Amino acid sequence: MSKPTIEDEHINFADGNLVILAGPGADIPGRGRRDGPVHSFRCHQSVLARRSEPFQQMFGMPGSVPDEYLDGIPAVTLPDDWQDVRDLLRLLYDYLEIPRRHRDARTLETMAGPLRLAKKYMMTDIWTTLSQIFEDDWPMDLDHWYQAEDITAANVKAAHDHADTMMGSEKWQTWDINNHVPDPALAARLALELHIPHALRSAFYDLNRVFYASPFLEYDAFRRTEARRVVHPALDPPAFAALVGGRERLRARTAAYLRALPDRLVRASTPRGYALPWQSCHGMRWSIMGWGDARESWPCEPQIRAWAARVAEKLRMGGSEREGVPSFCVDPLAHLRRLQEKLTSAATPAKEVEGMCVPCRWWVAEILRMDAQRLWDDLPALFELPPGC
Repeated sequence: MSKPTIEDEHINFADGNLVILAGPGADIPGRGRRDGPVHSFRCHQSVLARRSEPFQQMFGMPGSVPDEYLDGIPAVTLPDDWQDVRDLLRLLYDYLEIPRRHRDARTLETMAGPLRLAKKYMMTDIWTTLSQIFEDDWPMDLDHWYQAEDITAANVKAAHDHADTMMGSEKWQTWDINNHVPDPALAARLALELHIPHALRSAFYDLNRVFYASPFLEYDAFRRTEARRVVHPALDPPAFAALVGGRERLRARTAAYLRALPDRLVRASTPRGYALPWQSCHGMRWSIMGWGDARESWPCEPQIRAWAARVAEKLRMGGSEREGVPSFCVDPLAHLRRLQEKLTSAATPAKEVEGMCVPCRWWVAEILRMDAQRLWDDLPALFELPPGC
């Protein structure tokens, strides 16, 4: 071999009957081409053949000749990045553990290489397991996204509280939220590369939020990093164009929604399972004719309009960290969810909901839930994502 070879510290078995060679030359999306030494992994043909049909055919092919021999052991050169090969082999030999804590920031980076090669070399069991972990962390439906958000918030809080117990230490001074939150850029890039459409909706929505984070981050004892940023290399040009275009379409959509919110809440179609609002409103007055068209008024309608107008104005005025964009336009789903929780909580003072009665508060909360679901369903169109998202 002309290039220097580095033996792996774990995958270097004395009884191994195969040497896998891999360098840094593979063109991995988001990583590019790099120069450097070749890495060698002395392993067992049976371990690879048992999990991969292409390897099984390669080793079982009569008259197959290895690329070369190293110390009398047949060696095969793979055109894959050495780090991906290393992580796959370490996973096969139980030297690599995929973090199983939901929404762990390390999970995707740890399994990215094995996931790539599991698909390429048809390692069905590994692909199925890892792709399911991937999809669980970046779910396709809204309720699971909310659950993922809650778990992420709990993970960040636990890490933050732990750092605070060491106030003044290096760990406290260099606190960085990005070490405890999954990176949506890596998720989006990997989902596009490996055609895992189920993960794209939540990845692009989260990436839209990170897009507004401040790029000017400092580390010192008085200002620790609380702003999220893209840790890994940026998306490729088509994906970045989809992100920027989707961001603008989402801003326009949410701005229009805020303008129409008061009328939207009082004119919305009745959700399934709900009575007409004026039939359940505690302040309802009925004529002697009874129900139906004999409605004289909907007492909570003025309160609903007043509440919606106040909320819309507050959300329009709320700024984000960049470009003066209202925070509602950056993360409308989180805002809609918080409004639902406030409306349905018995602890919310009546004055905060303009004196709406309880049934009407639940009515408005259900309309907001339906609006959030509709927005979530429209994300693939807003970000021009591939079919199946």
